[in-house]
Amino acid sequence: MSLLAAIALQTGDRARGVALLEESAELAARVPWSWWRAGTVSALADVALAEGRAAEAQRLVREAVDVALQISDRVGLSWYLSQFAMALALEGRTAEAGRVWGAVEKAAAFVPGGPWPRDAERLRDEIGKLVDDEFEDGRRAGRALSLEEVATSIEHRAVASGNFVQVPAGSAVTTRRRPSGTTQDLPSSPASSGYRS
Repeated sequence: MSLLAAIALQTGDRARGVALLEESAELAARVPWSWWRAGTVSALADVALAEGRAAEAQRLVREAVDVALQISDRVGLSWYLSQFAMALALEGRTAEAGRVWGAVEKAAAFVPGGPWPRDAERLRDEIGKLVDDEFEDGRRAGRALSLEEVATSIEHRAVASGNFVQVPAGSAVTTRRRPSGTTQDLPSSPASSGYRS
């Protein structure tokens, strides 16, 4: 279904492409196939970015980031955070975008093949057009952060303040809703997240 969506989008049939992606994401949630859902909502975020809907892209990417943390998918996490950086840059939040981008660049050395290759060069070129001094300052600061620190911080919308949560290497963080409606972050290992290699 996602392949049909990609074909529809590439041939200019945006409405059909988006509808197929939404259906694919819904089916992945019902199965449940978290990894597939993350990739599908990421593809929907690509559409939102292409249309300049940065806030919608951020909402979609946050869901993908949450899944990537739960299943310890560092390759996906690199890609999703790259998308998030682009969304921030489109909003003019270049220092924040730079912090996220810097962490992704640093982590690429440790991820086989670097960030998810799907359109990575195109995304790098697009964000390159938005780079300014604030982005570069943020990028330098971001290189001191792990993917998990940045991902956890964007879940809590703390990127702007630089209040990054320290997450032990190799662990994921799952946000759980308490009965009172507040949330609690629970570190989990890849084994406890349901991920099987």
